[in-house]
Amino acid sequence: MCGICGFIDRGQSSEELLREMIDTIRYRGPDDRSSMLETLESGFRVGLAHRRLAILDLSAAGRQPMNSESGRTVISFNGEIYNYRELRAKLEQKGYRFRTGTDTEVILSACEAWGIDAVQRFNGMFAFALFDREAQSLYLVRDRMGVKPLYYYTDGDTLVFASELKPIMKYPGFRKEIDRNALTMYLAAEYIPGRQSIFRNTFRLLPGEILKWTPQGIEKRRYWSVQDVMSRQEPFTGSYEDAAEELNALLEDAVRLRMISDVPLGAFLSNGVDSSLITAKMQKLSDTPVKTFTVGFREPAFDESQAAEKAAQYLGTEHETRVLSVDEGKRLLGELPGWFDEPTADPSQIATLLVSAMARERVTVALSGDGGDELFCGYNTYAHFEKLKRLKSLSGCLNAAERLLPLREAGERANNRTWVKLFHLTSDEEIIDADLYTWWDRYRGITGGTGDPGVFQSAMRPGRTLPEKAMLHDLSTFLPDDVLTKVDRASMAVSLETRAPLLDYRIVELALRLPLAFKRKEGKKKRILKDLLYREVPETLIGQRKMGFRIPFARWMREDYGDLIRWYFSDEFLRKQDLFDMTQMRKMQKAYEGSRTTDYAREVWTFLLFQLWYEHYIR
Repeated sequence: MCGICGFIDRGQSSEELLREMIDTIRYRGPDDRSSMLETLESGFRVGLAHRRLAILDLSAAGRQPMNSESGRTVISFNGEIYNYRELRAKLEQKGYRFRTGTDTEVILSACEAWGIDAVQRFNGMFAFALFDREAQSLYLVRDRMGVKPLYYYTDGDTLVFASELKPIMKYPGFRKEIDRNALTMYLAAEYIPGRQSIFRNTFRLLPGEILKWTPQGIEKRRYWSVQDVMSRQEPFTGSYEDAAEELNALLEDAVRLRMISDVPLGAFLSNGVDSSLITAKMQKLSDTPVKTFTVGFREPAFDESQAAEKAAQYLGTEHETRVLSVDEGKRLLGELPGWFDEPTADPSQIATLLVSAMARERVTVALSGDGGDELFCGYNTYAHFEKLKRLKSLSGCLNAAERLLPLREAGERANNRTWVKLFHLTSDEEIIDADLYTWWDRYRGITGGTGDPGVFQSAMRPGRTLPEKAMLHDLSTFLPDDVLTKVDRASMAVSLETRAPLLDYRIVELALRLPLAFKRKEGKKKRILKDLLYREVPETLIGQRKMGFRIPFARWMREDYGDLIRWYFSDEFLRKQDLFDMTQMRKMQKAYEGSRTTDYAREVWTFLLFQLWYEHYIR
């Protein structure tokens, strides 16, 4: 787990610049820093830089950028290849020799042996830049599920890339111009989905994507996507028991692979199904008590620390709990922009920062249960969508009547979002994104940007049923662009590596083949995961109400963040900022102050997080 950055340009850059860029993310790799700069025959210069968090082969032999044995390729790599030992054995049979015990060297040899499509053999989380001196080509590659981040900026002949946006901001000539379409999507979705970033001309590499640079230009292609898997693979035809046994074997192997480490490791434990199952498998495979960590709250509605402690006691882990107070929450809120260099409004990022810092005092690697909800039908919204589908005919009638009477407009004027939502239930895709469309006109009016809701629509198309479409939606956007981004930034802020066994691509591919009834039956969410878990622990020990690491943000906002909100809504601040329509902002503020619903609190929270980010990076 590390931080990478680099560029290709026409020779205006230096190694000093590379060092300045990579040092903006020194927390991603506190153990070492190195860089390289070469001039090509075409006149371009290639620069790669690396900050290392040593996990495998802690010696100096693991330093990056690393050259292959032949000298043909050089790499700057962030992540882990969990099956590197198996790949190394195959490469040794082909005559390759290795100087280190790292997975980095295996990537280099694999790409020389099998070409860049060797990435399809990798089981891991990764983002890397590989330069092929012989072909004069640079490759940027991201793992299948988007666990590890990779951004890039283009301007004419220049390509700049990095694990985060901070190094790119350091590049000479980079302009911090807000992309209004991305800003619209952020306000609507609470994160920025898909390829866009908050800055113009700056993008994310998509999960499972390869970008190839040559002096002739840039090409991009996907080598893997959940949509392709859903469309290509045959549905699972075995029994429920067959599926449970296959999933159990894959899960145990995924956990085993993710326990390979030359540094101490532990697990996040929130008393949910996913983290409890991962912890149970870890403890089964470990000769000593696994170190587990959870965060608690004084508010009972948000606290699950006592339940987590009971599960930890049953499993025999070495458990630690820390309670998050309002004062600590306020302190962490002020620190968020320093770690999250692109705005995201997920309230659980505060608790994730706290639990990561707590874990880092004891371990360098922590396993998590991320991915279980999106793969195995765990969110309450999936059942809610099916209830909304019963109103599909009513929605059609209301839209027909709208041609004669301004029914929807009346609801919008009254801020009646439930009424407005009834006009957005005419298809499965619209039902899933009904909340987004309900607020869409407001956000476009606030920012002046159009946004791109099509990123959600395209993600859902291969789904056979409404819940499957909803899960594809979340696997393609919410999971990589919100959940995994949150975990990456919060954990790397304290130099902690996190690993998610449920996102092993073999488990993902199996989950996408399973019938919906194996995942949810008679109201039982994550049915197959729960049945595997209850082989390990009594059902009574596991919480039935999902909380994760949420915080009581709505109450905190009204009781503790009032001054901040008033300042960021003030005429003085908004006029200088010149990003938002003042009239629409007043409507938002008035709706929030006159309502006690969480909807309006979330809207203002999302705006508040953007303003904190803006003041840190732009103002």
